[in-house]
Amino acid sequence: MDPCGMRDEFLPLRIEVRPDPARERVVLAPRGEVDVETAAPVRRELAELRAAGWRHVVFDTRKVTFFDSTALRVLLEERRAAQAPGRSFSLIDGSPSVARALEISGLSPWFERVRD
Repeated sequence: MDPCGMRDEFLPLRIEVRPDPARERVVLAPRGEVDVETAAPVRRELAELRAAGWRHVVFDTRKVTFFDSTALRVLLEERRAAQAPGRSFSLIDGSPSVARALEISGLSPWFERVRD
């Protein structure tokens, strides 16, 4: 619940970026629903991180409350971009919504998991 008393699932999408001080990796942590309406800002943020030279990107799913096929496509696009030499893209598990979408689609084994 946020300080104003609103339940998290009713809040608009917020995206937190947590860069590692040693520039080893950067964590992108969306909070809220990632779907057809909100996937574009996530896609844009991931592209900006790549353009800024981040080679190891981690997608933290713990605060994602809803995840649809458009959001899955964003993850697949980022996974493809991370196949370049010296790059990686991984997930921090924690969202039942993301886990379910990955399982139903058969894509769960395609993504490396890391801890925060």
